[in-house]
Amino acid sequence: MIARLLLPLVAVLYLAARWTFAGEITVPDGIAAGFALLSLLPVSYSLPALPERPASPLFGLLLFVITASALHYYEDVWTRGKSAHQAVVQDEFAYLFQANTFAAGRLAFPTPPDPVRFDAFHVLTTPTYAGKYPPGHALLLAPAARAGRPWIGVHMITAAGLVGLGLLARPLLGPIGAPLLVFLFAFSPAMIQVATTYLSQTTYLTAAVLFLLALRRWIRTRGTGAGAAMGLLFGWAVITRPYNAVLLATAVLIAFLIARPAPFRTLFTRALLAPLAGAFVCAAFLLVYNHAVTGSPLTMPWSLYSAQSMPGDGLGFAGGPVADPTQELGVAKRKWLAEFFYPNRSLYTLPHAWKNLWRNTIPLAMFEAGVPLLLLFVPAAFAFKRARRWAFALAVLPVLGHAFYFFYWFPWPRYYHETFPALLAIPVLGAAAIARRARDDRRPAALIALAGIVIALCLTTVQNAQSHGNFRAGIARYHSRFYDLVARRVEPPALVFVRYGARHNTELDLINNEPDLDAADIVYVHHEPGANRAFHEAHMPDRAPYFFNEDGFSIVPGYGPE
Repeated sequence: MIARLLLPLVAVLYLAARWTFAGEITVPDGIAAGFALLSLLPVSYSLPALPERPASPLFGLLLFVITASALHYYEDVWTRGKSAHQAVVQDEFAYLFQANTFAAGRLAFPTPPDPVRFDAFHVLTTPTYAGKYPPGHALLLAPAARAGRPWIGVHMITAAGLVGLGLLARPLLGPIGAPLLVFLFAFSPAMIQVATTYLSQTTYLTAAVLFLLALRRWIRTRGTGAGAAMGLLFGWAVITRPYNAVLLATAVLIAFLIARPAPFRTLFTRALLAPLAGAFVCAAFLLVYNHAVTGSPLTMPWSLYSAQSMPGDGLGFAGGPVADPTQELGVAKRKWLAEFFYPNRSLYTLPHAWKNLWRNTIPLAMFEAGVPLLLLFVPAAFAFKRARRWAFALAVLPVLGHAFYFFYWFPWPRYYHETFPALLAIPVLGAAAIARRARDDRRPAALIALAGIVIALCLTTVQNAQSHGNFRAGIARYHSRFYDLVARRVEPPALVFVRYGARHNTELDLINNEPDLDAADIVYVHHEPGANRAFHEAHMPDRAPYFFNEDGFSIVPGYGPE
């Protein structure tokens, strides 16, 4: 009975929320809603009542539809994904720059010929030209960035994190509740805001949940493989978002103290060697990376960038004293520090972050702190041998909270594109149940249909791709206009244009998008014959660009023959 009512009930609730908050339900919205609701099909299929149902010829029709949808969607995301995943804030540009640095086989580029004119947010120009962030996130983006499509990497990373979260929650919430928890979390404002961006929150979430999965297995088996994976994944969380990883470790230690799975002396044995070895690999790489970027294995690029460009940034909460930067800054950064950062330092304090936990207006703060920690802490308790009722009570709170946010936020149609990782993850969570029941009921079409359900849901994405791209472009213009967060336009003579190679994303231009080259006193150009995608030679100024060699190639370090 529950299986028959689950989808209709969710459909009614969704359409009611859509009508309440949006005021109308168009035919495209109705179609998109229908495909989105199909994401609950694996949940329904895993219910005990379903095997009693007779086989349906609709499986064949579903298979045909979703196969066609698959081809259409992947062609769309491969060819038009750039416009739909345009970087918006300076953090994203820096992560993309870092990912392309790794994709080029470099940890950092040499100092540019004029560091001031190459100055950009979250990017070091001395002693090397590199991003300031820890390397974990950009390393995962590098393969997709090498192919010129970094948004594919973002999809895979986020979907993997959601699948891991569902696997962690399954011992607590069961085969039905775990996918529903993932569904509500993935469609909440906190996750929507970062699910398909180039920010590192999703990589941290993925590393954290996979670490907890490995921890659960290691506690039960003390296996070398599980231990090494546990150490490697925790190390990856550290080299992605160090402070969040500290919170994760604290939560796990608290879970140890509460659950007490075994005497502590039995845990500190040779079995710890594998986790320590895995963590050591990441720690060693971080030291190598620090040395390559800053010249010292113990100096983080973030701290060096803070000293050079944003004194007083402290641990990212602007807690230190205000001081003059240690090097000359570009015009855009000086303007941003003077007009936004220093006058609004209270926005970056721990008390303000705590206050934002209880506000709906800044949902990203929910992601950064309490809710994800709670979501990770609850399954951590089930890494141990016995479930406890207090853990179930804790699990109910984020589920209810995200249910509220889901109905508050999801009716906004412009955010459909950010739901794609969830549309990948939720059916995957039901794959085992579908495969088992299809085998028992002799319905092999269900196995094939499983792969296509994901793509059928993605018609939502295809239908809204253009409006999504326009929406993100509008956000970029908004930030540039009010906070100068996207440092693309600065006043001459500080205007600099760097044209990258054929395999480079045009949105990675850290300074300008449509520069007035004739008004610039210096123009840096990376020239590749026949690869002038971003510019045509007719748009070049009469004078020769700066730093060309006799063969017509740029000798800007890292971007041409040196």
